[in-house]
Amino acid sequence: MTLQRPVIIPELCTGCGLCENRCPVGGQAAIRVSSVGESRDPRNQMLQRVVKTAAVEG
Repeated sequence: MTLQRPVIIPELCTGCGLCENRCPVGGQAAIRVSSVGESRDPRNQMLQRVVKTAAVEG
């Protein structure tokens, strides 16, 4: 079996996440889609909440 590296063509990507949700790779998706500035690391998510709270209370 030959494994192929996933390829993303930025000019064609709309950021819809379909490639992540329908990835044929078993287990975890080979591609993870996130917004600019978004982080899935729990430590960064907590930092983002603190920054947002400070901006609202500001």
